Amino acid sequence: MYWFLRQQNITSNSTFQSIHDSSTDKYTVTSTLKYRVDRNYNGQMLICRACNVAGSMETYLTLDVKYAPSVTVENKTFSQTQSSRQMSSTIDSNPPVNTCTWRHKSKYGEYIRDFRNNNKTLTLPTVPEDQRYQDTGEYVCSAENGIIGTNGQMKQTGSGYVISNGNTHLVSNKYATTEEPVIVKDLFHGLEVQLDGYRVSLTIHDLQEVDFTNYTLRLYYSSQYVQHGVILESSSGPETPSNFTITSYSETSITVQWIPGFDGGHKQTFFIEYRIIGTNAWLLQETKTSTQVVTHNIYTLSGLQHETTYELRMYAHNSFNKSRKTDTATTTTLQLGTDET
Repeated sequence: MYWFLRQQNITSNSTFQSIHDSSTDKYTVTSTLKYRVDRNYNGQMLICRACNVAGSMETYLTLDVKYAPSVTVENKTFSQTQSSRQMSSTIDSNPPVNTCTWRHKSKYGEYIRDFRNNNKTLTLPTVPEDQRYQDTGEYVCSAENGIIGTNGQMKQTGSGYVISNGNTHLVSNKYATTEEPVIVKDLFHGLEVQLDGYRVSLTIHDLQEVDFTNYTLRLYYSSQYVQHGVILESSSGPETPSNFTITSYSETSITVQWIPGFDGGHKQTFFIEYRIIGTNAWLLQETKTSTQVVTHNIYTLSGLQHETTYELRMYAHNSFNKSRKTDTATTTTLQLGTDET
């Protein structure tokens, strides 16, 4: 007795038993084959051949191997302008699978949505062009046919990715852009997901005064775009405070006010210099630190002598440099017992 599968002799995987009927001098031979097959053997012809001195005969059967689905999903790249977008799956199973389910996840495995489409080909829902980027991610197709797979699961899955091509960037001798990958978060169909993004930096070489201006970053999709504006300001000493005036004075104090100028791109601190008229040495008083431009700043200089004429001026200072001093203001403190002016 011989066994053949795929034109290979597999008799070594069989056992046989022979029974002799002495009254008729006939032999009955029973051969049992044990051979492991998988989906690749489905539809193959298995042959059993018997031979003796008188000749040979054989019989055969076609293998019907039952196996769980194997699901493969094709990766797709869609442009922003494509309105018709489909994902296709290839499912190999026996018995066949008539329906399957689809799920959309982010690249990092976060659930986004399920689809009602139960076909092997998934047609993505129509959305406005400016929202089609939200279709980016992993698309998982699941199928089952009642056969448990080699992974011990009834439901088998396959997945493919939808990706969008990014735009290239230009580099010149004056300007250069660099980009590095980062993980960003966005809302896809109402759910927050992690995405692969880019941090784009613009480097300006040979910086000149004319380069301190407005810059606009535009991200295009088809004929539409979103934009973000940036103002490049020079790092310098602060501007001289303006409108430095004396607002009031008393027996031992003088109150002044001023309008801060641009801080030069750094935190600025204001200083008041004062002296008794006719003397040479200026006394210095630090007032306050400012990180923003406000309408008016007010400060009261106290501990002064009564009935004395003072000269006052001020300037601003940051970590880079200090401003020019304001014009000098002059006033005289009051006599003792006099109301504040």
